[in-house]
Amino acid sequence: MNNTEQKPLEAIEPSDIRTVPTSAGDITVEPLRIGQLPAFARAIRQCGGLLLAVADGTDPDSMLFHIAEHGDAIIEACAVATRQDAKSIAALPPDEFIAVIAAVIGVNRDFFARRMNPELLARVAHLAGSRTGST
Repeated sequence: MNNTEQKPLEAIEPSDIRTVPTSAGDITVEPLRIGQLPAFARAIRQCGGLLLAVADGTDPDSMLFHIAEHGDAIIEACAVATRQDAKSIAALPPDEFIAVIAAVIGVNRDFFARRMNPELLARVAHLAGSRTGST
């Protein structure tokens, strides 16, 4: 198989789509759509620190803090971003829930960094060893 044949479905299913296996079945995470933004933004407004915690690969205690403080908002944001029912997201075991959060952030990293959270852009750029280009 040559390089052009390695990913024949990439035009149909872009590589920024992730599938997270869970005990309740696979959850597909795609980039946010414009119709999801109002509900997602309302949900994530209170817990933006979790974006930094996951992006940094922060210790589990930090993630647990954010979940304890803003769990309902995080569940709602994950439900909106994954097009799943909030009850099914809330029923996930903690490790699977964190994997879904990480996938949502990973798939939408550019959006979060450039549009939702300028602080995250600076942090991601720092971690990547590059400049943000903004002043």
